[in-house]
Amino acid sequence: MSRLRSYGQMDDAPASDGDRLFRGVNARLDAAQLEAGWAAAAVNMRFTNGVPRVREGIRTMSWAAENAGGGSYGNGIIFISSYGTVYGAGSYADPISGTEWLILATANGIYRARPGTNGAAIPIPSGTVINSRCQIVQTYAGLMLLRSNADPLYMESFEIGFQALPTPTVPGNQATPRASNGIYFQNRLFLVDARQSAQYADSVYVSDFGDVLEGPLAYNQFKINQGSSDRLVALYKFSDTALIAAKTGSIYVVSNVYGTNAELTANARLDAVTTEYGTNAARSFVQVGKDVWFLADRRGVVSIAQTEQNKLHGVDVPVSRDIDPIIRRINWQAASNAVAATWGNKVYFAVPLGNSTVNNAVLVYDTIQQAWAGYDKGDAVNVRDWIKFTWGGEQRLGFVSGDGYIRLYEDGRLDDVLVDGFIEHTSIAASLTTRGYHGSDVSLKQFEEVRAMVATWWPDYSVTARVQGVSETRQLASSVTRSRLKWHRPHDQADYDPTNADDNQMNPWRQDYSVLVPQDGIKPGTGLLPNLEQVTEESWRLKASAQSVQIEFASAQGSMEIRSVAVSARRGRTRRGSHS
Repeated sequence: MSRLRSYGQMDDAPASDGDRLFRGVNARLDAAQLEAGWAAAAVNMRFTNGVPRVREGIRTMSWAAENAGGGSYGNGIIFISSYGTVYGAGSYADPISGTEWLILATANGIYRARPGTNGAAIPIPSGTVINSRCQIVQTYAGLMLLRSNADPLYMESFEIGFQALPTPTVPGNQATPRASNGIYFQNRLFLVDARQSAQYADSVYVSDFGDVLEGPLAYNQFKINQGSSDRLVALYKFSDTALIAAKTGSIYVVSNVYGTNAELTANARLDAVTTEYGTNAARSFVQVGKDVWFLADRRGVVSIAQTEQNKLHGVDVPVSRDIDPIIRRINWQAASNAVAATWGNKVYFAVPLGNSTVNNAVLVYDTIQQAWAGYDKGDAVNVRDWIKFTWGGEQRLGFVSGDGYIRLYEDGRLDDVLVDGFIEHTSIAASLTTRGYHGSDVSLKQFEEVRAMVATWWPDYSVTARVQGVSETRQLASSVTRSRLKWHRPHDQADYDPTNADDNQMNPWRQDYSVLVPQDGIKPGTGLLPNLEQVTEESWRLKASAQSVQIEFASAQGSMEIRSVAVSARRGRTRRGSHS
């Protein structure tokens, strides 16, 4: 038999959904398929202890080229000179004093710099021209500068500077040849031979044990599948006795790397890890726990792991699977310059997105959350080489930018960008897009309200609801701001004096606790906490008929932290129908 239901009848049982914590981003699945705790997209966000918040800023360091420093011009505008075109950057720790230096190979010469010290030129041979990508490798007592289009240079002291390599002292040995990539490992130098001759193609040059300036000709026997259509581009340490040899279309491992020249010759072994993919990005290798990650050409970030039998294997599923839509946007024609680093329980891959030929985006993976945090972008994101240096008593992550500046990553509330030749402090534009909320009910619903617990500092953010369909959006709030002077309660409390004359900077219920120092200065009183964030519960009316809804929070300035999101709805009208 059949039964009819009135079209006007409502099923009033409420449907609600939301998230009290966020693990990270999954951009691969449809938003409505995501499980609780996953966001569909994030730009310039970090997921710390399950709470997404705007990333910290990018700060320009003042260690400019020698005698070129910088100074303030007021209104947050400063001038810092650029190093110009930087072809390579690396670090050097003095083996005697332990002093750390940043080394920059530029079109204008080679410089050394460190916090609080302007870059000083390091002597180089007369007529030396640096005009292609370089790699700086620290050995036991000096630095090797690898130039794929020219012979390497070696430095044992800053006073003498970089010099051409001497004539070999051992009969039958050869001087270290030109190389495109290399590593100092097991007290010897391993290089990707860059000599333009068929006999050196896909060869690993190995120096003498205990020496980096010369090596036996016999070591050219380290051929990495010579004759194949792909080429050798990188060497990377996997363990104390194993090296990864990466080609453009395959990955190999050289194992049993130890001992004297004779032991190395007798014991070293070459095995294929995978012939399914390779890499063009020689500097994208990074150690993550026990595994090694790198950017595989047109595949994404992949992992090489060690089995229980101590064999290396390439993991079939890319590590970057959850952000595959972002991976597909990489400009693979320029991806050979991609670089990777780890710092503070995070992994950073600087890549070129869209039509960019420079690394204009940074993919961020959180090893604690075990998830991707989306990616970073902005005018300040232009990563040439990652660097690390001690700043404020701890090792920090920085980078040398494509426009020749030394920058500190993840610091402060603002980004430093170049505007008409000057450095300006600018706000970080960030966004978080939630999964599709549907309350485990795939039927049509009438969405009514969105609630969120938001922590802010100097905020200006918008909130948008997205439902199924082309450009189907509902703007819930166009600009949510908070006053430094006003209080949530009591409503009749006098405005806060920005000079803190009343010593009430930390009194509760002020709308915004960000500090802007007035011309008359500020009185610290019993204490100031300029980074305090105010937490408020926000709610917005939503009128939308859909199966699911996503909520997008877009921050234009300051800091925004999303602590929870909830939506409420009622099931939609039931149409006339029948059932047995």
